Amino acid sequence: MRKLIIGFVVTTALILAGIPLAASAEVLGPLDHVVISPVTANITTGGTQQFTAVGQDSSNATIPDLAYTWTVVNGGGSINGTGFFTSGNMTGTFTNTVNVTATQGSINSTALATVTVTA
Repeated sequence: MRKLIIGFVVTTALILAGIPLAASAEVLGPLDHVVISPVTANITTGGTQQFTAVGQDSSNATIPDLAYTWTVVNGGGSINGTGFFTSGNMTGTFTNTVNVTATQGSINSTALATVTVTA
């Protein structure tokens, strides 16, 4: 009986002190936006750049396990499925050419990056 009373007193003290008895999981909202990095890249002809993307909810919390699709939309080179960009032989600034789209169920969100290719 004594152990039960001590346990009750300790539990009550922890609750009143605001200390949770168990860790609570963070509740993530739905996909709100994608952050691409870097947003601008300077690459020489034939050079490479690794781009990364993170999908976040409206509170900027990172959402794990999203599907990402990488494409090049305005020229300047090519990109693979993991965001590894290889520039072509044409120099210039290719505004918003790297496109990444994150998908969560039926929600899609896109981010863009600009690439400048120099000789």
